[in-house]
Amino acid sequence: MLWLMSFTTYTSAAAARAEGVALIKNPCGVEISLVRVNTDDREMPRHSAAALLRGLALSILFLLTGSLKFCIAQQSSTVYNDTKTLLEFKASADPHNSLVDWSSSDCCLPSSPWIGVTCQQGRVWRLVLAGVPLSGDMEALSSLSELRVLSISDSKLHGFLPNLSNWRFLWLLNLSSNMLSGPIPLSIGSLTRLWRVDLSRNLFSGAIPSSINSLPRLLTLSVHSNALNGSIPSLRLPSLTSLFLQQNNLSGSIPPLYLPNLTSFDVSANNLSGLIPSSLTNFPPTAFLGNVNLCGRPLGPCKNSIMSNPASPMLVPSHPGTFHPHPPSSKVTSKLSYGAIIAIVIGDVIILLLLILIFVVYYWKRGHSYGEVCKKTKAEEDAHYLSSLQVPDMNDRNKLVFFSDVRRFELEDLLRASAEMLGKGSFGTTYKAVLEDGHAVTVKRLKEIAPSGRREFDQHMQLIGSLHHPNIVPLRAYYSAKDEKLLVYDYMPNGSLYTLLHGECRLLPLHLTLYLHSCILVHGISYM
Repeated sequence: MLWLMSFTTYTSAAAARAEGVALIKNPCGVEISLVRVNTDDREMPRHSAAALLRGLALSILFLLTGSLKFCIAQQSSTVYNDTKTLLEFKASADPHNSLVDWSSSDCCLPSSPWIGVTCQQGRVWRLVLAGVPLSGDMEALSSLSELRVLSISDSKLHGFLPNLSNWRFLWLLNLSSNMLSGPIPLSIGSLTRLWRVDLSRNLFSGAIPSSINSLPRLLTLSVHSNALNGSIPSLRLPSLTSLFLQQNNLSGSIPPLYLPNLTSFDVSANNLSGLIPSSLTNFPPTAFLGNVNLCGRPLGPCKNSIMSNPASPMLVPSHPGTFHPHPPSSKVTSKLSYGAIIAIVIGDVIILLLLILIFVVYYWKRGHSYGEVCKKTKAEEDAHYLSSLQVPDMNDRNKLVFFSDVRRFELEDLLRASAEMLGKGSFGTTYKAVLEDGHAVTVKRLKEIAPSGRREFDQHMQLIGSLHHPNIVPLRAYYSAKDEKLLVYDYMPNGSLYTLLHGECRLLPLHLTLYLHSCILVHGISYM
């Protein structure tokens, strides 16, 4: 009995077995059929059969080896496709050749990495380009099927957003401060791993797609400063913490929103109308300004609550008959005289004042016991000044880089400011700097960190500066020189959690409420 190779195609393995055919799969899944041939010693000499078997074995080995080479070439072509995709994007969006190190070599080679490109397992996972002067569309990038992070901000990209469904692994999409236009694609709802979307400061139009409700992990949605119109969709995003829709052309009333973890919200400068939902009344009035027909807390009361809120039920009489729109006036008599009411109020005020006095005396005594230790520590801390922050090369780059529209000042103002050391860690020393006009900031000196390229450091700072979370102190500015790097934050007067728990100068006891408040820091850590 011998087996011979056959090139006959069979519809199923059962059909092949019925005709005495065996199917072998090569490493790529390609099937090779072997046909069984019955021989007799009288019909074929033994040495001829052995020679035929050896030839058959060599043929099978040749086919398997060739198939394996084809598989390897097919797998390696994915890297070539990512490289080709990035080169196509550069050709269409980089007329000034800002991405000069994007060459025809492999974009994932560790020995020659491309600026802004990070690879994992031979595929492009991160593309971060902040402030690169690009000018073109981003259609070619839709082929990067393994992207996790896409951040191209402060550029001049234009055109429409491509179909986003190919970015199924994406968890951060930042295209802020560009010139992108057209509607936000409905396919954004297929990116179920997204936790941050920032499409602000563009030219997007059309309605906000309701498919955003298909993003269960979304934490931040920022589409402000566009030309979006239509009504706000009824959002149901239990993980969402920040929603920024200001400076658009949105109209209609604010629908019921199921956003239980929402901490930052802004719909100002739109054309919204009607009553503000009760779930949003805890936000400041500035979050709703610029909407002339919007009313209710925290804005002014509505002129007609029934007409301004179509969802309010109509008043219907409970019994048939003539309906009177105005109820009959009646006088409600009080069982207590005015004198008794005044006496009760005065008594409550006296009791409240006594309780306040007791608490003041109690905390004053506790604070006095720590006074000497605090005075000594304060005197030692005041001995530190920012004058120790001597920048070695002022010609390298003598300007602070600021984020957003915050109060700005010069580097010389910062170096002249009196300061005290707040702490020292593995990344450097932290100071409290008080400028000449009395404004206080926190300065972190990163002189002891490992050296890195300026462009990589700037990109990292741009990414950190774009983070917005209520439990993370925002980065306001930074300074980068050859041997000196400074970070500037808002000054937090209440100190750190470590000082509150272990400091020697704690004036107030750390009660249960403060312990519960400190647990909020977990949200900031998980956000990073």
